[in-house]
Amino acid sequence: MTTQKTENPTSAPPAPPTTSPPASPPAPPTTSPPAPPITSPPVPPTTSPPAPPTTSPPASPPAPPTTSPPASPPAPPITSPPVPPTTSPPVPLTTFATVLPTTMSDTISTVLNKVWGGTHKDTYVLLSKIGPYKLFSSDFARICPGQELESEVINAYLHLMVNNYNRNHQEKARVIDSFEMSRIWLKKSSRLKIDPEKFKIIVGIVNESHHWMLVVIYPLEKRTVFLNSLGESQKDVKRCLEATRAFMRSKGMKVSRWKCETVTHAIQQDMVSCGVFALKFAECILENKDLNFPSTAEAVKTMRLDISSTLLSESESVENLCRHCGSEDKGHLWIACDRCNWWYHQDCINFKQTNTDYCCEMCL
Repeated sequence: MTTQKTENPTSAPPAPPTTSPPASPPAPPTTSPPAPPITSPPVPPTTSPPAPPTTSPPASPPAPPTTSPPASPPAPPITSPPVPPTTSPPVPLTTFATVLPTTMSDTISTVLNKVWGGTHKDTYVLLSKIGPYKLFSSDFARICPGQELESEVINAYLHLMVNNYNRNHQEKARVIDSFEMSRIWLKKSSRLKIDPEKFKIIVGIVNESHHWMLVVIYPLEKRTVFLNSLGESQKDVKRCLEATRAFMRSKGMKVSRWKCETVTHAIQQDMVSCGVFALKFAECILENKDLNFPSTAEAVKTMRLDISSTLLSESESVENLCRHCGSEDKGHLWIACDRCNWWYHQDCINFKQTNTDYCCEMCL
């Protein structure tokens, strides 16, 4: 079709030359008649432009609407949307790009670059296991700047900190996961089996209306410390006192002189980093560090990076787990990614082909 269309405009000029002679009869008599039709028309290319506009508009407009518009409009919707996600999210990551390789292994750096960079933020691949908690790429995407932390990350990191504390101290600490701690906060009956007097410190993080707050219980001292990254109101301190007293009473402790207090600490500057601050508060208390740490945007980014890298580097082995579902079920056919050698259940990834190379989501 393209070849025929280019011939038509070429043959169109010859037609005018046939009719043009009448317009330029004086030229033929002056020069040889054969020459004008051959040379004179090529010279009128200068005058030919007017002729094409007369014939081209009808031919040209139809062509664009038929070929160009259909091809052009689809292109923007396909290329334009992907561009924003690829360029915008990486901005915070670029801040860390030069730091990652010097502070952690290349593998961890690569994973965070992919997940935080936006190219793999929607993938669902198992990356870490801390105790009973399994963390997928989507969980790590929620640790990056501008995002709210999920409960799985909160509980896994608390679990790590308490384990580290117990390895280095004779007196033990205990963690209450966010689900149970939130039940205690609401003064609901606790299903937790625990003897508080066996622990020097019990830590838990409460979630209320998408806001994370730290509760630290000292059973032997009969007191609770309550920390809210946005500041503590008297109402919340009183509520914390009543909730922890009720919990301690249900576990057989005398609570008549129980008290709840707070201490000075760094204040959250944004609206999404409450989980980061709650974890940092717990870390400072367990490690006896100053709670008035820097709270600038850059400092919070560094805290998020520390949480992510720690959860990746301290992970238990996941070699025997399906990277998609996190299960060890051996009743499935397995397949390994030909690039990273991570294993998946074929059913989980809906991979039915045999004798074919497979590339997982993280490696695409």
